[in-house]
Amino acid sequence: MASMYEELESKIKDLLLGGDKTQAEVYKMLKSALLLQAKELSLEAPGDEIFVDVLRKQIKMREDAVESFIEGGAADRADKERDEAELLKSLLPKQINDDEISVLIDEVANELGLTVERSTMGKIIAGVSERAGQSASKSDIARAINKRLA
Repeated sequence: MASMYEELESKIKDLLLGGDKTQAEVYKMLKSALLLQAKELSLEAPGDEIFVDVLRKQIKMREDAVESFIEGGAADRADKERDEAELLKSLLPKQINDDEISVLIDEVANELGLTVERSTMGKIIAGVSERAGQSASKSDIARAINKRLA
């Protein structure tokens, strides 16, 4: 089975051959960020875990840019960034929903003998993150815990 990075390279090639330069450019920016991260970690190519981490950072950058452009009155640029974020989101592995995250929170808290509260949040996030793998971000897990504590 091909790695996520190899699949990205294949998509870029197919998009360029198909004439879709806009999507190809977004993916090429992601590829550059991935190669930079791999180089910083002294790796030949990024593994799937690094791929997802970099991908989430790229999505977050674009979502932040959308907010900035909207505040600055540049709706057309905000739309472009929003479209790029959605395109990148399509590369994420299937994400688990809030209910599934909630179940994992309960399981991890019970196994660790903890109650869900602010002081135990870090340990619970780490445990849920380990179990969920790439299918839930730490920020999604933290949001689910904070929702409970509200």
